[in-house]
Amino acid sequence: MRVLASLSTVAVTTLILASCGLDVGGLGDVGSTEGGPTLDSSATAEGGSSSGSSGGSSSGSDDGPGGDGTTGDSSDSTAPPQDSSATETGSPVDSSVPDTYVVETGPPACTAAVNCYVIPTGWQLVAFTTGATAPTASCPNGFAMAQPTNLDEGPITSSVCTCAACQVSQQPTCPTGPIGVSYDVQNLPGSGQCGSTGNPSTQKNASAGNCNTDMYTGGIPGISYSNMDLKYTPPAGTGGACGSAGMATGSAGYAAQDRTCVPDSQAAAGCTGNQCTLTLAPPYQVCVFQSGSQTCPGTTFTHAHTAGSTATFTCSSCGCNVNTTCAGTMKLFTSNDCSTSGGAKEDDIAADGACHSANTQTGQYNSYEYDPKAPGVSCTTTGASTAQNVTLQNEETICCTQ
Repeated sequence: MRVLASLSTVAVTTLILASCGLDVGGLGDVGSTEGGPTLDSSATAEGGSSSGSSGGSSSGSDDGPGGDGTTGDSSDSTAPPQDSSATETGSPVDSSVPDTYVVETGPPACTAAVNCYVIPTGWQLVAFTTGATAPTASCPNGFAMAQPTNLDEGPITSSVCTCAACQVSQQPTCPTGPIGVSYDVQNLPGSGQCGSTGNPSTQKNASAGNCNTDMYTGGIPGISYSNMDLKYTPPAGTGGACGSAGMATGSAGYAAQDRTCVPDSQAAAGCTGNQCTLTLAPPYQVCVFQSGSQTCPGTTFTHAHTAGSTATFTCSSCGCNVNTTCAGTMKLFTSNDCSTSGGAKEDDIAADGACHSANTQTGQYNSYEYDPKAPGVSCTTTGASTAQNVTLQNEETICCTQ
């Protein structure tokens, strides 16, 4: 019975190996456990005998159920089922593990993070550096064939203009009209100040430049022209204008001074089309530029520098105050018609708003004539001149990543 069990086991194994395309011979001889017959590798699953290596026949020590020494049915219903998923080495295959695929990817995106820059349409790549003073660093490799361009940035014009002297642009006028009169009596308290209002307080001067008689004649005892101080005040001037053109006192300063270097070639800058892969050694950085005042493009080059060669500017005009002096001469006559005929006397007193000693020849006068002078004018500067129309020559906009 042990032989039969062994034969059944061999038969099942043979069938399994045959189904996998394996030769039984690869397993070698299988012997019984207790001195039973040895099976040659040429035994089949259903044959009643096995052929030895010499071609003879042999039989088992016990007849099988077939009565002719064969084992009968080689299958053993008690044998455990075989795992058909086993590999040649006997290890099971785990069907739950998915196959591994290698996904091919293209090159990384062109971003500043990998030192790759997409140059926007209409802009040109430059190596750029800036500082408080003029940069001296040589252009970096790949940008060194052409001479660098030195630029000025952020004109400072807070102290480049001043006010020129005011010039009269329009003459004022001194109107005709009433002339104020004040006086004092000499050698009395308050003398020399003309603190008392005359009577009449004004001389109407109704006929300017001609003879008038509305005046104090000196008839009050103790108050005569000969012992009075007099102040005649003509009307204030009107009109007139002055102007002051601003003028430059120096050149503009600058908040920063820049230097740009252009690529020697596309290849030298690591460019293919509009994509450039490069790293610049400090103090230079990768930037783009365009002529004129521009808005920086896109989201990579966002820090703007507006620069140029030299700043030009104009200076605003300054304000001026007009100071007009109206003055003349008050001519006093002892006659009634402003004449000196028949021995009549004339005394002239300045009419300029100041107190003067009359020093007249007599104490009483009966007519007067006011002789005006040309207006006196002076101007004083007000305000300050400031720079305006500030423009950078050859202006350009440089946009950098930082």
